[in-house]
Amino acid sequence: MSACRSRRVALSAGVALAALACLAPGAIAAYVAVDTFESYTLNSSIDGQGGWNTGTQTNFSALVVADPANASNKVLQAANTGGTGRVFNDFQASRSGLNIATGTTGTLFARFRSSSGPVDVAFGSSDIVQATLLSLAADGARFDNFEGYGRIQTDGTQYQVRNGGGFITGANSRTISTDTWYNLWLVLNNTAATFKAYVQGPGDANPIQYLGGTATGDFAFRTGGAPHGSLISYLIDSNATSPNTYFDDIYVDTAGENLTNPATGVVITPGDVDGNGIVNLVDFGLIRDHFQTAVTMRSQGDLTFDNFVDFRDFRQWKTAFLGGGGSLEGVDLSFSGGAVPEPAGVCLALMAVCGLMQVSARRHRN
Repeated sequence: MSACRSRRVALSAGVALAALACLAPGAIAAYVAVDTFESYTLNSSIDGQGGWNTGTQTNFSALVVADPANASNKVLQAANTGGTGRVFNDFQASRSGLNIATGTTGTLFARFRSSSGPVDVAFGSSDIVQATLLSLAADGARFDNFEGYGRIQTDGTQYQVRNGGGFITGANSRTISTDTWYNLWLVLNNTAATFKAYVQGPGDANPIQYLGGTATGDFAFRTGGAPHGSLISYLIDSNATSPNTYFDDIYVDTAGENLTNPATGVVITPGDVDGNGIVNLVDFGLIRDHFQTAVTMRSQGDLTFDNFVDFRDFRQWKTAFLGGGGSLEGVDLSFSGGAVPEPAGVCLALMAVCGLMQVSARRHRN
């Protein structure tokens, strides 16, 4: 093997191993439930149960009720009849130290459903402890307690994400339907003070990343730059008359991004495009067929849920494929038009160096 080829092989192996350490399935930890609401008495106030607290409220209720879509399931119902209201759970205190620590990334999952009417309900993560949340009752201070979060607005037909100083609204909001359950994933980067939001409705085969007019879908925490305290509370807040809004199956994974659905047990395997639980060359074929194309489904090659098939999807597949014992020996990795979905600059530079070395060697021999 030539010295140039040896260097290329060593470099490729190093890159593959580095990527494998980041994306291997074993790095995805299990979710821990904040609450599924099944242990409480129907039509009881959530205040004081399971770590939940509502504090002093005006014309606001937070009750455990029957799921309007499934009478055998219990859910949390929040309703505001014209006052101010909030409900929160300090899951660090109530769930044995569970939190998304400063300097780490974790995922907050929940299901939500809104009714028709003038809905204005925000929900998401906070780094404020329960005792402090109880003391912050003034309208202006309450919403400053949020970090990564979104809200339901516009008669319950829009899900809007908060990006630093303001919400992403209007045409850039995610359109939702009233009286319909949605799955929500907030991937919270508590190092960079940013987060990503994924929403999945009944017509969506997979979670869909909410881009909100941005290229990457990265949104800033409400209170600005890092560092922040550990994200330890799940917070629901309303500032105006809002009919019934429902929440269920709140989970946290403190180990990183996790787009698995903990409520249904549907596991998403990194690199698995067709959803059969196996990462193989069929998955690569689906990525190649839709490479550099806008798509709407994971089964079309969108492993990163950004509605586009590109280098990131290929790299996730390659890492999982090689990590599972697969081999690229003899596999044609060229795409349509001969494009290869990997940065070639380093390899080309090495080839150029090898060429110069060969020319130099010939000159010395002459």
